[in-house]
Amino acid sequence: LLPAVQSAREASRRMSCGNRMRQLGLALHNYESVMTCFPPGTINPVGDDPNGKNGSGAPGIGGPWICMLLPQLEQPTLFANFMKIVMEKPEVVDWFGHASYVGTPIGDKHLPVMDCPSHPPHDEVLGNGTGMEHLARGNFAACYGRGGYGIEFGKDPAIGGLFATNLRLSGQNVTDGMSNTLAFSELKYRLKGPVGPSSEDTRGTWTYGVMGANIFSTQTGPNSASPDGVWGCRNTPTEGMPCVQTGTPYNALWSAARSYHPGGVTTCFADGSVRSINNNVSLLTWQALGSRGGGESVGEY
Repeated sequence: LLPAVQSAREASRRMSCGNRMRQLGLALHNYESVMTCFPPGTINPVGDDPNGKNGSGAPGIGGPWICMLLPQLEQPTLFANFMKIVMEKPEVVDWFGHASYVGTPIGDKHLPVMDCPSHPPHDEVLGNGTGMEHLARGNFAACYGRGGYGIEFGKDPAIGGLFATNLRLSGQNVTDGMSNTLAFSELKYRLKGPVGPSSEDTRGTWTYGVMGANIFSTQTGPNSASPDGVWGCRNTPTEGMPCVQTGTPYNALWSAARSYHPGGVTTCFADGSVRSINNNVSLLTWQALGSRGGGESVGEY
């Protein structure tokens, strides 16, 4: 009886997870209708550096895709808080959670549409000593294609995905077809535990536009045993999210889609359709689904 109950509960959680991801897909298309393009993965005037300038006053990493979708997700207050920082600071992300903006917070709490109920919940926030403190976690990420974080990957349609740093794409740029190109999938974030400081791992930070935080790559397969190469790695192989610390060059960052669903991950395609992808999907097929213009023939998956 117990396995049957657990299976039923997971089926309900998976359905809720898919519905929330479907909301992201709808918001994405509403954004494109207004702006005639999709949002960039992240705005970053310093290029491939995801570490920012740590509030030094120099131009640094700006807003990620999710912050630009906030109006379409019925979050006008959060969007107003985000835009306040955009208008006042040349570097945006380092001021999320900063004491100067305690009255206009952004990213300090879970955003329900970015949470998958199958992930064990907890409220531990990012705290890595770089100024990006008190940032909450989430599970959904935008697809950067089958390459890394670097701008050069995003510009190449055979490698880059629907999202890229400093690049605004539209449906006409998705030559592989919207129904054959990934938009979103899932990520895991660290659980509280005795193995390493979980609060310092950047993965799953929903307002942070860096690989593994709210963007992913199809370089490795879903729930891959290969480690993620991320900035701010705290390795926890027992949680199914191994990683290696990657800092230089920053364009080498990559991170797999990962979830707590048995057997696979939930995905949302560029046409807004939501599908479950099995962990055993061919890596070539998975990478083809990640790129927006590789011209590959996608078979069964």
